[in-house]
Amino acid sequence: MRNFEKDFYFHKSIFVGSTVTVKQNSVSDQQQINSNTFVKFLPEGGNLVPGVVNREAFRAVGPNGTGTIIKGIVKDENNKIVAEIKTEHLGMGSFLLKPEPNRSYHSMVTTLHGEIKDIPIPLSSPNDLALLCDNSDANYLKISLASRKSAYPVVIIAQSNGLIFYAVQDQLSNGALTGIIPKRRLPTGIVQLTVFSINNQPLAERLVFINNDGLNIGIKTDKLAYTLDDKVKISIDVSDYNFKPAIGSFSISVTNKSLLPFNDDTEETIFSNLLLTSDLKGFVAEPSYYFADTTNLRRANLDLLMLTQGWRRFDWKKTIANSFTKLSFEPEKDLKVSGTVIGLDGTPIKAAQVTIVSITGSPLFLTTSTNDLGHFEFSKLDFIDSAKFVVRAVYLPNKNKVKVILDGDEQFENRYGIGNTLSPDSISSTALEKSYSKREADTGWNVKNSPMLKEIVIKGKTMKAQNSANLNGAGNADAVIGGERLKKYRTLAEGIIYNLPSGFGESHGAFYSTRGAGSVQVVLDGIYADQSELYRLNPADVESVEIIKAGSLAYVYGEKGNGGLFIVTTKQRKSGDAPSKNVPAPNTVIFT
Repeated sequence: MRNFEKDFYFHKSIFVGSTVTVKQNSVSDQQQINSNTFVKFLPEGGNLVPGVVNREAFRAVGPNGTGTIIKGIVKDENNKIVAEIKTEHLGMGSFLLKPEPNRSYHSMVTTLHGEIKDIPIPLSSPNDLALLCDNSDANYLKISLASRKSAYPVVIIAQSNGLIFYAVQDQLSNGALTGIIPKRRLPTGIVQLTVFSINNQPLAERLVFINNDGLNIGIKTDKLAYTLDDKVKISIDVSDYNFKPAIGSFSISVTNKSLLPFNDDTEETIFSNLLLTSDLKGFVAEPSYYFADTTNLRRANLDLLMLTQGWRRFDWKKTIANSFTKLSFEPEKDLKVSGTVIGLDGTPIKAAQVTIVSITGSPLFLTTSTNDLGHFEFSKLDFIDSAKFVVRAVYLPNKNKVKVILDGDEQFENRYGIGNTLSPDSISSTALEKSYSKREADTGWNVKNSPMLKEIVIKGKTMKAQNSANLNGAGNADAVIGGERLKKYRTLAEGIIYNLPSGFGESHGAFYSTRGAGSVQVVLDGIYADQSELYRLNPADVESVEIIKAGSLAYVYGEKGNGGLFIVTTKQRKSGDAPSKNVPAPNTVIFT
């Protein structure tokens, strides 16, 4: 995010309530605070073109960042009134204006508290293009282009989240062009509409909101009023955008409005966050208001929001020229693995080859070399959830006669400070007091006198040999053959043959890997053994056989795992005995 301007930063306000009464501002204080109002005029499409009809949007904002009410007029340089203006929703509004060339215009607005402001309205170049969009129709988006230039070709592109969903080339005739775009061709959410010249120069641009997937939810009760302990019957009717029955999964919650009063319009939902507020600059007041229903009024107010708080996600001129900001900050990763390779005498080993392989989680295989101090580092690693790794070092002059020592856990500093204290104006102190009292009451229950649930026994578990010497962890193998399945065979080798997974073969009494190089290595109770042991062992004496194919799980065993492994755990091993120390070698480390 730091590679770009602050608009790319993610901001989220979390309100923390308190039962402490907050002193409210007096009326005189409130009038003083709201006396300074900021008004900004925003021409649709980015241009206010002389000689043609334009739509001019505006937004009035108080010092607290919320919309406020204004009204006024627009005059030309001769004080002739050419338009009247007033806010329509949350400080936003719009009006039509056909400015004359070589004239200046200004607005005289009056705020809610009687403040009068004189604000100039600048004009664009006469050669610019005016863009008008009508989003009132449920099925089509109507577009009108106007220019003082008589005829020239244009390209219209509609894109969302970096993907182009609609593109068309057309010609302005007598300085005008009208057309429609079927909304079924566009995705639900904010769509960026851009008009280009035939030379790929952006001429006009604006955002529109498309709502193809909205649901109409109707709730009806069997009574108008209920008494205490009455049974409430609710009928819910859900239809799609075209008022046809909709199938879906829904949830419902019931609250006491006297204890927790709230306004549905001010709440932010998953729908409003993903499709609206996350794509707009600044604070969006009452985001859920625009999706409460699909009436023409709410649709028009949502279009006002697009005209005022809508922002352009791309600088098209830089994009077309393939000119992008050079990244000053590389992507940050969460995991770093480092350590030192030493000889058996403790001397740091220079130029040793170190490899890290993931045996669980996302696949990973990286190689590096140690520096003069025998130190190595794998940085910029990124993993989801937990993962297990194997780090192995090889120094050709001494082969495996080296040891790997990993560095300790890195301590991370908390870089986030304490934010500003938030006003609990929208929090009900009564509800907080009730919640606090309920928590105190809950902690006062006598657990001994409370009814206890009976014990629930879950039968069935993952097959894991209790004393397995598997270096990846008991049961962490490509296949596991349990002792109950093996005891019906004459020899252990026969039991393995009849339960052998893909990737292995058997020929003339020898097991081999079809994907690796070499024969299968047998590990018997933590000790490397010959395959002949498979024909000697009684299957009734075997607890399990864990089969590991040549790959990431076999990497921890080094060269001996190239052809895969059969890890045999017998029932004779006593619980608690440690596996043989010759597995793994000192040059291999396993960690999670």
